[in-house]
Amino acid sequence: MKFGICTGAEKLEYIKGLGFDYAEGSLSAISKMTDEKFDIVCAALEKTQMSFEAVNGFCSSDLKLSYNIDLKAIKAYAEMALARAARLGTKIVVIGSGGARKIPEGCSVEEAEENFKMALVTVADVASVYGMKVAIEPLSDDNFIKTLAQAAKICEDIGRDDIGCIVDLFHFYKNGEDMADIARYGKYILHTHIARMNDDRGAPEAEDADDVKAFVSALESVGYNGRMSLECLYCPDFETAVKNYAELLENIKIKQ
Repeated sequence: MKFGICTGAEKLEYIKGLGFDYAEGSLSAISKMTDEKFDIVCAALEKTQMSFEAVNGFCSSDLKLSYNIDLKAIKAYAEMALARAARLGTKIVVIGSGGARKIPEGCSVEEAEENFKMALVTVADVASVYGMKVAIEPLSDDNFIKTLAQAAKICEDIGRDDIGCIVDLFHFYKNGEDMADIARYGKYILHTHIARMNDDRGAPEAEDADDVKAFVSALESVGYNGRMSLECLYCPDFETAVKNYAELLENIKIKQ
């Protein structure tokens, strides 16, 4: 399994120095960069020999993914944004983007689901050109896809190997889901996020060792050997939180 950190290019040297394998960036932010800013990011990757193997924050809420969708606009955005992501070494495109996929009050969940499936296929068609896979992120505060089971059902309906889902331990905890769900839906899991299993959503540290080991064990039991990105609130500051997390991984011997 590879271990990474959700962060920007300015932290690449720091996380590499702690032994992390990759970074995970925001595709929405990457897509909005000027060419000059994007070139700086590419230069940082070259200097550190790191890559943004995953991207989240697929798009801003202006691009609708469940209601009033415009497939031509979705395709055009995906072509532009994923061309940039390809230069960053991206392999996994996470689609959380709760604002973009939120169902307006009084609208049909069934219609939203069909629209979202079309949007996913449109993005996956573009992503496949670059060898990328698309992963749906369940969000505990969403009004549409809250749980791993709901995300897995959409993956099952679409039936494409390059469209799967992610398990985010924080949202998993907030939903009250069980580790047994990872065994039930493991074949659809393409990516993972980790944070503490409590409301502060901090970085796991020594006292969270049992939770982290249980999460990794559940993933390994279904043959998952992909990536695990730390996505959390970095308290008291980024450097301390990430350092404590790195020490935890070293102490429990799951990061080789």
